Amino acid sequence: MAGCMGVMMGAGAEGGNLELRHDNLFDEKVLSTLGAFDVIHVGAAATEDMIPVLTQLLAPGGRLVVPVGPPLGLQWLTVFDKGLDGSLSRHQEVEVRVMPLTRPASQIVW
Repeated sequence: MAGCMGVMMGAGAEGGNLELRHDNLFDEKVLSTLGAFDVIHVGAAATEDMIPVLTQLLAPGGRLVVPVGPPLGLQWLTVFDKGLDGSLSRHQEVEVRVMPLTRPASQIVW
């Protein structure tokens, strides 16, 4: 994970604070308590409708790395960069297959 974060932060980046979150990011109460993040890594596949929620958490100059695609099938490991002016760029790195990011209401409880 440390190597992954190093790549996400980019060349010349210095160490900093790393915060691990396990929250329901689709809950407005949770969103209101979060600040802007410089780097976000999501280990589960997000659908296109989830991307605006995730990118709004980025600080200007921030980067989001997340698999994007259908819950079943191939997704693309996608990098989103937020410009200092708030603009958003996106590029696909590689095809992956991971478990889907789900909202709590759709999760199965054993």
